[in-house]
Amino acid sequence: MKKLCALLLAVALCLLAACGAPDLDSIETAVVEEDGFSFLRPAAWMETEPASANGVCAFSNETGDLSLEVVRELGAMEYYSLIELGDKVAETVGDSVFASTPESQERSKNNKYSATLRGEDADGNDVVCRVDLIMPYESVHYYLIYLATPEAYQENSNIADDILDGFTVTKSAEEMYQYINDQHTDAASAETGGDGDAPAEGGEDQQ
Repeated sequence: MKKLCALLLAVALCLLAACGAPDLDSIETAVVEEDGFSFLRPAAWMETEPASANGVCAFSNETGDLSLEVVRELGAMEYYSLIELGDKVAETVGDSVFASTPESQERSKNNKYSATLRGEDADGNDVVCRVDLIMPYESVHYYLIYLATPEAYQENSNIADDILDGFTVTKSAEEMYQYINDQHTDAASAETGGDGDAPAEGGEDQQ
């Protein structure tokens, strides 16, 4: 959760005033194999941050007034319910985005949660922030975080609904848990400086 909060607090509000209707006739599948998911999105949306080892990737619509950040969290130890965790994440995002307490609307169904927040940012701009949470397996969370102008969100809200409904986890629970174990092993190896076969600092034993 601490890692996630740090990522959310680093989200930049670089939203332009322009807005344009998306090309609904041009849809493609975004597959992020490294993070184990795929979803449908307008082909005109650009990938602004490729998937990386920290479990974050980002997209923007063609006019730049709506952004989507997808955050993967693996091995989380907090045992919150779907709604409890969703509310905590929405609160964290709201604190980082809005100058005061925003209006909010939440809903949940099966293993998915969604909260839409509306208010003003520190510069007095009207902003809509939407936080979607998917919990496909225990300790495996995906967060979809949208930042948009009110006009852009109104035009794209149906697309956001479709993305949430069609969000597909492409790895099995066994594959996910193996990936978590591999990450922990790699982290432990990095902390100890390798796999233990390398000679100790200073080279081979002195005769």
